Amino acid sequence: KTKIVARLIKLIEESVYTIGLSSDTAVMHDCEEINKKEFIYIQELQKAMSKKGATIIEVVKDISDGKSSARRVTVSMGSTVEYVINPGKTIIYTLANENEFKKDIETGRRFVQLYTDKGREQTEKIIENKAKSRYVEGLGRNLSEAEKDEFRHYVNACIYEKMDFRDPFSSHVADFFPRCLKSRGFINHYFNLTDACAKYMRKKRHHDEEK
Repeated sequence: KTKIVARLIKLIEESVYTIGLSSDTAVMHDCEEINKKEFIYIQELQKAMSKKGATIIEVVKDISDGKSSARRVTVSMGSTVEYVINPGKTIIYTLANENEFKKDIETGRRFVQLYTDKGREQTEKIIENKAKSRYVEGLGRNLSEAEKDEFRHYVNACIYEKMDFRDPFSSHVADFFPRCLKSRGFINHYFNLTDACAKYMRKKRHHDEEK
């Protein structure tokens, strides 16, 4: 999981603000820099959110709910300053399954979770693919720098391109979601994923239509 996220972050690093494990209020003090970015990356979520009432917990809940996150701080002589992190950002985090960290319902429903397949069948596929890469030409080839740059530019174009989506199947799909609190967030995740897929595959779709 961490490797996948690391590769993704490298592709869009200019658009990512990484939250480290510094003081609890540091994230708000750096709001100006965060507001320049499209993504917030939290390394080791269980450590960042281990302290009850930690600022980062409220930031995660506010931003992932489409709201700004604000904190008013007293600086001197009773005067205050307000730090605000603007909405519209995507939050990415990594968390090993082995860690004893349980997100509450309100936090858990705000994320799409990716799990590593640890089954025997998947292990066999990985071993077979690694073995094949030693004798099948091109199978284990790394991308050239030119290919990496082209891919990076394409991914960033997908992020910043504004598209208006109309989905005639949305009501039908909604019937399959369980009627529970988590579904309020999960249905947004699903529609966001389908929109992102449409963006990412648009070149292939145009190419197939031309054929």
